[in-house]
Amino acid sequence: MTKEQLALKIAGEIFKGRGKLETFYALQCIRSYFSELSVDDLEDIAGQYGIDT
Repeated sequence: MTKEQLALKIAGEIFKGRGKLETFYALQCIRSYFSELSVDDLEDIAGQYGIDT
């Protein structure tokens, strides 16, 4: 899994089940934040949400 794929998966899990436009903008912001993190940091966050890496 690439860093971008992992960031998308985490962001998707955070905003799961929410379909409002505000959520879309929040999703874009968090994706931008995640892109700045290292893969190790993303893997740690993914583990907190039960995402296998």
